Amino acid sequence: MRALLTANMGLVLAGVVSFILMGAGQALYGPALPIFAAKFAITTGAAGVLVSAHWVGSVAGVAVMYLRGDSVTPRMALAAMGTGAALVGLGPAWGVTLAGAAVLGLGYGISTVIYNRRMLILFGARGPSMLALLNAIFGIGAIGAPIAFLAAGSDPMLAFTTLAVLCAVTFALAGSAPPLAAVSGGTGHFVPRPSILVFGAVAIGTEACLIGLGPSALIAQGQTPEHAAEFLSLFFLTFLAARLALVGFAGMIHPFLLFALALCGIALCAGGLAATAHPLWFVAAGDTIRLGRPVSGLRTYLAVSGGIATDPVLGSRSTDTLSGLGPGRVREGDLLPVGPQPPIPLRHPSAVPGKPPGDGLALEVAPGPRRDWLAEPDALAGPWIVSGDSDRIGVRLSGTPLRRHPDHDGEELPSEGVVR
Repeated sequence: MRALLTANMGLVLAGVVSFILMGAGQALYGPALPIFAAKFAITTGAAGVLVSAHWVGSVAGVAVMYLRGDSVTPRMALAAMGTGAALVGLGPAWGVTLAGAAVLGLGYGISTVIYNRRMLILFGARGPSMLALLNAIFGIGAIGAPIAFLAAGSDPMLAFTTLAVLCAVTFALAGSAPPLAAVSGGTGHFVPRPSILVFGAVAIGTEACLIGLGPSALIAQGQTPEHAAEFLSLFFLTFLAARLALVGFAGMIHPFLLFALALCGIALCAGGLAATAHPLWFVAAGDTIRLGRPVSGLRTYLAVSGGIATDPVLGSRSTDTLSGLGPGRVREGDLLPVGPQPPIPLRHPSAVPGKPPGDGLALEVAPGPRRDWLAEPDALAGPWIVSGDSDRIGVRLSGTPLRRHPDHDGEELPSEGVVR
């Protein structure tokens, strides 16, 4: 193995640097999308097309390698990556930025095929382990790029321009490498397997969406850009750990079985997250929602994106049962209109109500101006139980009745103005 590394050190070093840059470039899209959206006055969803453009270019790069791969060298891939990164960072218009993402993806696709094939050919039986190691190195750039992006002031122009400069430096230092045909003496005939290709498309598509669109989705759900970038780095940290683990036992498991187990693991993690996260669901028209007894507290609140669009009274859509102001009480069979859907539905985890302790809730009572009406003020200490005779205006408590002081026996407290 040492002899093989020594003989192919130039290729290995070029591959290591290229894969670090590839990881950095792919991980930059996620935290940069909201900033591109603001820069070009488009929605975040429209900015997500940048990720699609990258992967369209990547597919084109793989196609180029399929058609002309024997004559393509690693430096050509670096030139495409550097040019694309420069266009993304310096593009004066949205169309130029999209074109840059496609060119960056072109170099990405070419690099993937170039190094994967050359490692398999040059390292023989050790090829799969070298591939696993090389792809693990991809995670180094992907882990560091989001953090560096935040440290540099969240500036996409600076980030992608720096990536272009690093590609140019690597291009200058990499030296020339012979085309693949000169290395292998011909690559043989490629036999496509539709089932494997479809399976791979699903897996790579899932990875692309998580990496490129995941941070924007987290920000839309109420996370800060800093936390979204940290979560992306954490994702790639586990990615790197898994790749390094594959170096040791990849050859012990059938590749297709390993692939299937990985997809099943993704499905289990996604399902577990959906089952344990605070409930936020999309409901199709005509679906029925049933609310059971609350696990804790008094009430269950149902929030609808867009809000309940009843006619407001004095600026409020709530019903005041004391004054009779506001819309009528909601009764069985009522139809409530829903307001227009906002462009980005925001969710704020801090709004999740806390659970009261199981042994009761202690409330602080401040003495009021009519404290002398009570015969035993200490009786307010309770305990008290919330009765069913309660609404949003007030709560009637069950417990030891409070007695009036003899000096006020038979009197009624006149109504007094209250300022909230």
